[in-house]
Amino acid sequence: MKRLLFLMALLICGLTFVLFSGCSDDDDETNPVIEGDPDAEEFQFFENAVSNPAMEINKYALFTTMALLDSFVLPEVPGKNGPRFVTAEGDPLIVFDSVSVDSSNFWIIFYFEFTIMESEIDYSETLYVYGTDSLKVYENDEAVYALTGEPDSVDAREHFHVEYNDSDESAINCVGHHSLRIGGAQPDSTVFNAYSIDSIMSYFVPDEPGLSLCSLRVISETDIDDLALPLNLVDESGDICPIAGNLELTTNLGLGCVGDSTVFNVNGEWTMSLSYGNGVESVTVTFGNTVWHWEGPCE
Repeated sequence: MKRLLFLMALLICGLTFVLFSGCSDDDDETNPVIEGDPDAEEFQFFENAVSNPAMEINKYALFTTMALLDSFVLPEVPGKNGPRFVTAEGDPLIVFDSVSVDSSNFWIIFYFEFTIMESEIDYSETLYVYGTDSLKVYENDEAVYALTGEPDSVDAREHFHVEYNDSDESAINCVGHHSLRIGGAQPDSTVFNAYSIDSIMSYFVPDEPGLSLCSLRVISETDIDDLALPLNLVDESGDICPIAGNLELTTNLGLGCVGDSTVFNVNGEWTMSLSYGNGVESVTVTFGNTVWHWEGPCE
């Protein structure tokens, strides 16, 4: 059970840590553009500890909204097509521990919070999550409180806070704000436009010898433009490949550690642009004057 809540907090905040190992060479600032090495430690840290989890938190926010629609708003229709967000075993992908419902100006507001505490002989940890998710649904181009069928479109606003601490001096504070527009569908898909900003501050003791304590500040801004998702193809883990659209992630990182080991430099602004079409995913990552680019099948 040890550190299970820590991993849960990282998942909710969209953040995962990787091990530090050695140091890397500084970029030559006289070169206007440098082709990035995908094996560089800076890039590996960004990809594994920042960009992948950022995509996870946007997926988490999206599926939270869809699960709310599925559980509380959409009517049950026999033989209904479309997603029911469950695992292959039939268990819900997202479970709401506590939800209350209110409404004003056609916004349906859900409040959620939960606390989990785990304790062993030499270790303890606490995870506290709370926030709101508000939905406004449209039928026949008009906002309604109760649907008679499928909605034309949906607006959503999600705000959440995560607080975590343990007896090993690890701590996480995370705040997220997301807005989402679920609009008209392409054939067999749903189109999303969204904006989100997430801020995370964490302290942890790394496994790297010589480092006693590290702090990591992450501020991420995500823009999603006409992202078409075939929701009927969501797999049991919640993964899905867009068939069209674009996504841009802008992240400011601040990493600092106490100790006598060298920590590679990832501090500053990173941008990642993704585009989808014809089964191909195209990705460009920029940090300073270093650029990484690749494309391949979207899986």
